[in-house]
Amino acid sequence: MPTEVLDRYGDAGSVAEMGRRDDCGLILGDMDALHRLELYTKLVMERLARKCGEVRELFGKSDGDWSQTLYAMVCRAMGGNKNKEQFLALADKVRYHMCLRERTSLMAVEAMLLGTSGLLSGEYYDDYLLKLNSEYEYLKNKYRIDAAMSPVEWDTWRVSPVNSPILRIAQLAALVANDEFRFDAVMECRSRADAQRLFVAEASQYWTTHYRLSASSTAAPKRLGEAKIDIIGINVVVPVMFAYAEYIKDEEMKSRALDLLDDIPAENNVIIRRWTGCGVPVRSAFDTQALLQLNNEFCQKNRCEECILGKKLAIGACSALK
Repeated sequence: MPTEVLDRYGDAGSVAEMGRRDDCGLILGDMDALHRLELYTKLVMERLARKCGEVRELFGKSDGDWSQTLYAMVCRAMGGNKNKEQFLALADKVRYHMCLRERTSLMAVEAMLLGTSGLLSGEYYDDYLLKLNSEYEYLKNKYRIDAAMSPVEWDTWRVSPVNSPILRIAQLAALVANDEFRFDAVMECRSRADAQRLFVAEASQYWTTHYRLSASSTAAPKRLGEAKIDIIGINVVVPVMFAYAEYIKDEEMKSRALDLLDDIPAENNVIIRRWTGCGVPVRSAFDTQALLQLNNEFCQKNRCEECILGKKLAIGACSALK
């Protein structure tokens, strides 16, 4: 950082304050398309490197089983920000091979997952829940499943009904009970349409009139929405495909993973809206993943001196002092 800028603005944190006046967004918005794409690509690759590290960690915990790794990543994505660790714990207790063996019965898969989650505990048992609980007791002994999780482990505070852990587990059961859900099929994804087709899942009939156990609601199908499947595409399919491509040294598959990311619509959240509000163009999830990396790893950590936008801002400030 130029000395004259530091003399005026102090440390990097003060320069970050200077950049909060949307200057960085204006610089990025004014950047020519080629240089912006180069920056986005660098940021996406940094973000993918971190995510691939998480995939490799799960691969190690999965005893080198890529199907279990994919399943665990899907479970984590189903948990969202509040319950991802809980879903990972569930995936470790109810392994993918158990679901695969019971795939011909959606009730069996649902019973294993819901029973092990602990969320059946303490509920009023209507006919369907009685059947689920009976099935769970049988499968628990069959697969020697460890003690169920506790209901208090799950975060339900300010979680909307459509994102409630119990409904997401029911949808997860429907997904993994689907014959289309296979590691090799997911690795063949070439477009958003492929991901939407592979991950379409509707919870069993009971959930058509329920968001919660024992409490009926207006009838509505409880299927994974397009937005949720897009999140799975971004946070599961792309990093798992990229990590697997690195593992088998398949450059074409790595390119396909990036193409898939570019085919998924741009994310819409408060961070992205902040950038677009400054005139920064976004075309797809490729662009928004780059902007999230920029925000999380540079802006939020005051790493302005290492950031190309921070450097341009400093140069501009330096010129203004002359």
